[in-house]
Amino acid sequence: MNRLAALIAIILFAGCTLLALGRPFIPWDSWWYHLPFSARLWDIGGGAESFHLSPLVYGRWLGNPKSWEWIQGLFWTVTGSLYAIIVPQLLLCAAYFAYVSRAHRIPISWVILAFFASPMLFIHYQAVYLDLPAAICVAIGFLLLFDLLEMATSPDRRFPWLRAAACIAMLGFAGNIKYQSLIATLAACGIVAMVYLFTGSIAVAIRVRLLAVLAMVVLLAFAWAFRNVVVHGNPVYPLSVKANGAQIFDGPEHAEGDASPPTYRLSGSRVISVPQPLNFLLSASELDWTLRGIPAWYNIDSSVGMSLPQRGTAGSRTGGWGGLFFVVNVSLLVLQLLQRRREADRTQRLLAGCTMLLLLANAAFPRSHELRYWLYIPLIMIPVNLRYLSRQCPAGMVSGALLALSAYGVIHTIASPNSDLFTARAVSVARLRAETPPDVARALEVTGRYCYPVDVSSLLPADATAADSPWRHREAIDPDIFRFSRAVTGLPGFVSGVAADCGLH
Repeated sequence: MNRLAALIAIILFAGCTLLALGRPFIPWDSWWYHLPFSARLWDIGGGAESFHLSPLVYGRWLGNPKSWEWIQGLFWTVTGSLYAIIVPQLLLCAAYFAYVSRAHRIPISWVILAFFASPMLFIHYQAVYLDLPAAICVAIGFLLLFDLLEMATSPDRRFPWLRAAACIAMLGFAGNIKYQSLIATLAACGIVAMVYLFTGSIAVAIRVRLLAVLAMVVLLAFAWAFRNVVVHGNPVYPLSVKANGAQIFDGPEHAEGDASPPTYRLSGSRVISVPQPLNFLLSASELDWTLRGIPAWYNIDSSVGMSLPQRGTAGSRTGGWGGLFFVVNVSLLVLQLLQRRREADRTQRLLAGCTMLLLLANAAFPRSHELRYWLYIPLIMIPVNLRYLSRQCPAGMVSGALLALSAYGVIHTIASPNSDLFTARAVSVARLRAETPPDVARALEVTGRYCYPVDVSSLLPADATAADSPWRHREAIDPDIFRFSRAVTGLPGFVSGVAADCGLH
């Protein structure tokens, strides 16, 4: 059984990696603003001079952290190919598999099978969104914090400065990829700080060093947020944040503008909503899909809930980790907490307890029901639970269970109509140039410029509220306009997301 698990894990890993390299999945948001940011950062195809961002996207350019776009742009400009932007994510995933296996003495085949058992992790592995890289950095950084505690308190061992530096780099980098990973990093550091402060038998000098590592993590993770405070007076610019009706931070884009929390019709015509922590638990367990009558179909951002008929409720992006995957992993965490006194390994006890605390904290985060923003949770649960199983159960039994769980997740995901796992696509310059619509190519040839005919500046009213958010008009935004830019096709000309650049209204 162990050999079979190892063989299938190798085939699964190699096959998914080859698919990702041969036909990377570049979804909606990547064309809309991630790739334009990369082109601007590295002046690819003329950068800002050849492509103008719409006002909504320009606000994000001014405020959003852009560390991962910088890395994607580096691989893009060095190779001259969009195929390369998936490479840094694949390298980061490989580092995650290797670190978890070696540091926690878990067969790497187990880690791979558990990873691909989650539909959303499976799909994101082949996509170029920022969610998976940010989540991996948070997960590795969180686990390294416990490695530091274990190594620093071992007799006759020097303080592990190299691991401390890796931990600072991982969590600090995560905080500068996207705002959700900054929230996750802060929560992880807060929980671990309690461990460092109140765990007994730690020498004062060691405790001070551990807390100093956390302080450096927070300072580095908040680097871009601090910059935004200086420049915009708002750490999460361009987001406008309110609490209890009071304005906390002002910005041109509402943080909850497209949150679409789920609602339910349980009896008669009465539609109800539930508190955000319960939204998260229903979404993660996918009981939400059952309540709203949604088929268990998986795609990159759980948009199935936004488009399919439901039981008289509004659309919502819920589910995606895999209901069975989540229930199995949470059950193992609960089992460890119930058997806490029997566990001789202090590190395992702390890992299980802090992972559960992190899970509960995540339930209260803004938009926690949109699970693709919080992929660090399954990436932490996987090694914590596998570490426990490797010490408590026969290896053959664990291998068989992981094979079954992975087969269920992979087959279910492949069978989902919108998973896009095997959709034929190419991102070569020649292919993308050939796909340029005739009217766009004609405009570039005759006038030297092309603008999207709807003035997207009208989608950003100055007095916008959650009720009249620009996201209500999302269908009026052309996410593909960057496809026609010189950076992508090599065709000369000026492309703009602002219709006024071409005299359009």
